[in-house]
Amino acid sequence: MATTTAPVGIDIAAVSGPLFIGYLLHWGLFGTLSVQLYIYYTAFPKDKTIVKCIVYFVYLLEICQTVLVTHDGLRAYGSGFGNYSALTQIGLLWLSLPIMSAVVSCIGQIFFAYRIRILTGLKAIPVFITVLALTSSVGGFMTGIYAGIDGRIDNLSNLRTSIAVITWDAASAFCDVFIAACMTFYLYRNRSAMQFGKTKSLLSKLIRLVIETGTATATLATLDLILYMVFPNQTFYCTVVLIIPKTYANTILVILNSRLQIVGGRDEKNFGTVINSNSVLRSVLFDNGTSTFQTDLCDPSMSHLSTVQQTGMNLLQSEHEREVHATNGRIQIAIHHESVRDKESNA
Repeated sequence: MATTTAPVGIDIAAVSGPLFIGYLLHWGLFGTLSVQLYIYYTAFPKDKTIVKCIVYFVYLLEICQTVLVTHDGLRAYGSGFGNYSALTQIGLLWLSLPIMSAVVSCIGQIFFAYRIRILTGLKAIPVFITVLALTSSVGGFMTGIYAGIDGRIDNLSNLRTSIAVITWDAASAFCDVFIAACMTFYLYRNRSAMQFGKTKSLLSKLIRLVIETGTATATLATLDLILYMVFPNQTFYCTVVLIIPKTYANTILVILNSRLQIVGGRDEKNFGTVINSNSVLRSVLFDNGTSTFQTDLCDPSMSHLSTVQQTGMNLLQSEHEREVHATNGRIQIAIHHESVRDKESNA
């Protein structure tokens, strides 16, 4: 028979509090994700079709997850308010959290593995990352299946579920740290080989972003594992589980949207150019000397070298020498000039 009141000795606030906070954070991160999607849709209409399919599929998956999570939240705090059994019932959380989270994280990790493959030209590292991502996903799927069988969120500390959770979280955390370490190493090595300050600034920004996003997802996976193991048959881990999928989805879009530079923004003085999805290199006022614009071919929007060359040549006008180089998957446009004026200022 279902228990309508909390058993003796159970702190109802300790059970309902982490769930309630998790639901709020889940919706908050969904709002952030929606803003990220709008920015991506507006700024990068000419990305490769496969990249856009990944982005929109992840967002659609997140919408479905949010609907399912909200359904269980309303059951626990709406129709089942005051009913301890309704509060601790697993409902559809076995599907919406571990299984859907495993799918989203796997997509994100394999996406980064592909970018590392393009950046380094190596196959072993991306394959290793893919194996870790698939291992983590299997652990997430098994966690969801076992949680659905157990039926209660405060009764998951058994051996089989523990093994599945450890596999899921440990593999995911290690994969995120490994991705961040590889991206940082190769980007920093390329940064050290660069001769131009603006290019170094761009790479420094990307390195910082990779470290931050990788650290965030790895920290959440580790924290989830710690809370699950240290507080058995408690719901403290639920707060973290409820925000992990949205964090991974936001990470994908944050990396993609990092290509966008705002005209007249604070970063313009550091980078001296704006690169958008159409590979448009817009000229601004420079001092005497040599300026270099560089864009990476591993960027999904950088699919046509001739387009970038033609755009750079058409937009820049003055008495100067232009040099366009395509080496190691990158495009460099070096301008030796006396002065370069912003074409738009004369329009």
